[in-house]
Amino acid sequence: MLMLLHAWPELRVHLPQMHKRWLLAALIGMTISGYLAFEAFHVLFRQMKFDLYGRRYLAHLYFIAQLMKHLPGRIWGIAYQSTTASQVSLTEWVSINAMYMVLTMGFAVWVAATFTSLLFFGAIWGTFVFIAGVIGYVLGWHSRSTRTILSLLAKLPVQSFVRLSIALQPFSNASVVFKIRVMLFFSASWLLYLASWGGFGLAWPGLDAADGVYLCALYTAAWLVGYLSFLSPSGLGVRELAFVTLAHRFPADAVAGMAVFGRISLLAVDVVLALLFAPFKGNQVNEHANLPQFDDSGLNLVDPNDRRGLKTAYISLLQSMALASYVGRGTGSALDLGCGYGRMSGALRELGWDVVGVDPSQRVLSAAATIMPDSKWCVGRLPELPFAAESFNLVIAQNLLRVLHLNQALDVAKAIPNMVKPQGHFVVVDNIRSGHPDYVSEDWIISTFTEMNLRLVKRVAIRKARWWGIYAVRYGLVPSSLHEWLAAYELRRMEQVVRPPTAQYHNVLYVFEKLI
Repeated sequence: MLMLLHAWPELRVHLPQMHKRWLLAALIGMTISGYLAFEAFHVLFRQMKFDLYGRRYLAHLYFIAQLMKHLPGRIWGIAYQSTTASQVSLTEWVSINAMYMVLTMGFAVWVAATFTSLLFFGAIWGTFVFIAGVIGYVLGWHSRSTRTILSLLAKLPVQSFVRLSIALQPFSNASVVFKIRVMLFFSASWLLYLASWGGFGLAWPGLDAADGVYLCALYTAAWLVGYLSFLSPSGLGVRELAFVTLAHRFPADAVAGMAVFGRISLLAVDVVLALLFAPFKGNQVNEHANLPQFDDSGLNLVDPNDRRGLKTAYISLLQSMALASYVGRGTGSALDLGCGYGRMSGALRELGWDVVGVDPSQRVLSAAATIMPDSKWCVGRLPELPFAAESFNLVIAQNLLRVLHLNQALDVAKAIPNMVKPQGHFVVVDNIRSGHPDYVSEDWIISTFTEMNLRLVKRVAIRKARWWGIYAVRYGLVPSSLHEWLAAYELRRMEQVVRPPTAQYHNVLYVFEKLI
């Protein structure tokens, strides 16, 4: 307050003269920088808990905790995370946040030292400090070095160091990919943060971008003092006092203005992003995070690269919409052959069918039962199944024929029509690619089942393997609220495709009716 009062006459003159476009650009850069810092936190969370929560819900937990560090304090942010997201223990939340705090402070020291050296001592010293920071980062992640440091911390006669060493232990054997991803997100975040301060410098009358970056280095050093002080929430007041002391060579109004902008911009970013990722309806736990990725024969049940489960959820939605459009609602009995963990069983239940899910793997069915405990599940393998002939109004085989083909057991599929009631339907949903030995040919499907008293009543392609939309979904570029719209668009688009492709596969739906 004393600083602002002292500089107020100059502030009154210079504040209206600020370049608003540069100021807006700086605030946008700060917002993106804040989000990239969350992505680094997301990588740390996945290292410990894989993809238990979706990115949106985890962002909510992160930014609320960031907001709470301003007032009443960072400890309450961790308390909010542990009580709101109880699937992760308090110890795990502390470990993740402790690792994030250590990396944040490390990068802050690195950035402040590098740019201070550049501005005070020239390019040679700045480059030396930068390279030293890279080496320190690499050595810090080296498993042997990390374990040595942690063991030394644990031996210190300070209880907080013992707790910190325990908290960081889960990250001591992290993979190289993990380390690189953390560094890339933190580096990108800090580069944008520095560029944003350069924008503040260009916005302030009498300063330039270099002045802004230099002030950023000083503010980062002051931030470290406030961060470690614990005298007030988020170092309030302590940081500003340190900044004024370090930036004494700049005009008082510029120092006061930058101190205020530094504090308010960080708070504004946390407020905006906390509102953007406010709580939303639906289950925050990713149901696909702990599901088996492969069946007992080693074939994948889901895309192993779909770590967030977004692609799997979208394809399940698209296929359920295809069933609703091309098969329709029903009240009879339905059999989901090779059900996996029940994606199609759930879709059929939503359409009113009384569904039994069959799979040869008890392990996979146990996973299905965790998602839909009230459904009917049965261990069974073609051609011998524990059902009487002509027991079902509807039998569906989703991605089953190709599995049988790859296991050289495709002939057992000829037992399926015997389970369908007269005037009932047999639905095949499978990946089809023309002329490729790893895929069942469309001619085989149609000719085999039409020779077994079945009549093909519908053939429609519903999904294309390599399509920009599916990649956008998998990486979270399409909001989940738009998935239904995108699936409807893809279904309309694929209705026009009449021939199987040769360069990739299409997911094709066939509906056969059993003749009397």
